[in-house]
Amino acid sequence: MNDQLTFTDRESYLTWKAAWKEVYFELSATIRKTKQEFKEAQQAYSRSDKPEYYGEVYKVMEKLRYNLSNMKEMARQAIELRHESRILAGELRNEAKVPA
Repeated sequence: MNDQLTFTDRESYLTWKAAWKEVYFELSATIRKTKQEFKEAQQAYSRSDKPEYYGEVYKVMEKLRYNLSNMKEMARQAIELRHESRILAGELRNEAKVPA
């Protein structure tokens, strides 16, 4: 999937939509996995009784938090792109219905 809405007919739209779904579902699964990893890191941090362990776990948590934030932004952008694609597909559909 690319970030450009280049489809010009129904078939190319459906191909683009299938590629978008694949990318979005993969991103969604990665977000869920990262959330679980972050939760586990938080639990390890709170259970640890060794102060020297705190720094290591905290670094992991910060990296996961940063990655999660970036992935969520990517997902938001993908949803916005999908919304725009629906609008464009509707316009193409309406143009195809109007007799020339």
